[in-house]
Amino acid sequence: MPGYRSIMPVSLTSEETNILSFKRAFWTIFVFILSIQIIDVLLLVKCGFETESLTNDYFTILNFTSLSWYVLFLTVVLFEMRKIYPRIAELFRIDVDIKHYLNVIKYFLLCAGAVVTLHYLEPGSELHLKLQSIQNTILTGLEVVLIAPIFEEIIFRGFLYKVMSHDFKREKERQIVNAMLFAAAHIFIFAFFLGADIPYYIFILGYFLAKLFEDSKSLIPSILLHFMNNAFVFLIELKALI
Repeated sequence: MPGYRSIMPVSLTSEETNILSFKRAFWTIFVFILSIQIIDVLLLVKCGFETESLTNDYFTILNFTSLSWYVLFLTVVLFEMRKIYPRIAELFRIDVDIKHYLNVIKYFLLCAGAVVTLHYLEPGSELHLKLQSIQNTILTGLEVVLIAPIFEEIIFRGFLYKVMSHDFKREKERQIVNAMLFAAAHIFIFAFFLGADIPYYIFILGYFLAKLFEDSKSLIPSILLHFMNNAFVFLIELKALI
């Protein structure tokens, strides 16, 4: 089935490698990530850069902006992916070996343990649900639990990981670099320069996601792990409100 076997570097022709430019994919993702962060900064400026000053209107604008941004981002990526996959639908095969689904459970338990540990060591809120209305909380949950796992796996594994296969020949190297870029995309750049923590946990999650995709040649296991992880994080923050 060429649709998913073409993930491996040996299937790339010289003509394809011109299309499958890692630099092109990298800068496409970088521009989109930077654009949403600039929008967030502009919204924060309006709110005074203080968490306590964030209003429900801020989250309303941010949620709808983020949803629109995800749709535009995915549209561009899917257009690019048409050039590298004969049939994109084959990336969503569910008939993968049972061991890959067992690995999803194993990796989730490791991630869940890390989330609980970090929550205990550094109590805080990443999603700021207590500042949001019920409607915005639902939108945030929709975005974090459902949309992000699907869209981000298509972008970072289906698209970026694929084009990395020409420049990064070794499997482990691809997984580590992909995880690093995935974690970097979750850093709020402006906060990072002000001393924000490096997202080591997201790097670990990204590594597991890349490994699942490499091993199964399907996005379904990585989407499932991503969904389970994000749902767990969301439920922990939701529980703190009760």
